[in-house]
Amino acid sequence: MHLVQIPPEAVAKLWPLAAPMLVRAIAYTHGGTSLEAELNALTAARKQLWMVVGEEGASLKPVAAGISSLQKNEDGSKTANIELFGGEDMKAWLKLRREFESWALSEGCRDVRLWARKGWARHLPDFKLTHYILRKEIA
Repeated sequence: MHLVQIPPEAVAKLWPLAAPMLVRAIAYTHGGTSLEAELNALTAARKQLWMVVGEEGASLKPVAAGISSLQKNEDGSKTANIELFGGEDMKAWLKLRREFESWALSEGCRDVRLWARKGWARHLPDFKLTHYILRKEIA
């Protein structure tokens, strides 16, 4: 498997493959974002689209998709945020996180933050759980 960063000019062409893999992750934002909003941010180069591809015979098959953003912190440092990720064969593509971390370092980031459900923590033992986000619907 390979982790591929999709350049902004190629996002629109690959979006029909990536979007279905992001639907569940988008649903967990409870209206905080949408596929349309994410596509707009990606094509404007405010966020980055990632795809995990596996080899299927002589061709490549999309397996997962993710969206990240770069954040400039108040102290001048930078953080790479993994905001959304979804697809199949999670255990296989989680092994590719070192490639993302190398990219983040090349962008001058001091850390990587992952917005994820609690269950992801058991798959990422090198990440430290620092916060819980609790949500209650009141309307």
